[in-house]
Amino acid sequence: MHDQPTRGPALSAAEIEDEMQIAVLRFLLDPRPSPLTLDEILTEFIGLDDGSFSERDRIRNAVRDLACAGLAHRHGEFVIPTRAAVRFGELAGT
Repeated sequence: MHDQPTRGPALSAAEIEDEMQIAVLRFLLDPRPSPLTLDEILTEFIGLDDGSFSERDRIRNAVRDLACAGLAHRHGEFVIPTRAAVRFGELAGT
């Protein structure tokens, strides 16, 4: 399973959301066949079980927020990193 964000008692809700966005963006930028579906992303982070509602919601929110920030495109169930996100990944060495 993919690395999930580290959560600790000192992290605020906003910091937890930011960490999930970072984790999802890193996953999208990993070399693999693209595009990925939202279900494939959910499976990578929580496994084949359904996971809790809060886990699934946190991942869905991360994908939504990345799309709103211009770092991911949504095409139905498919999620694709934008050119800007790919270029950032190249510059950051991810």
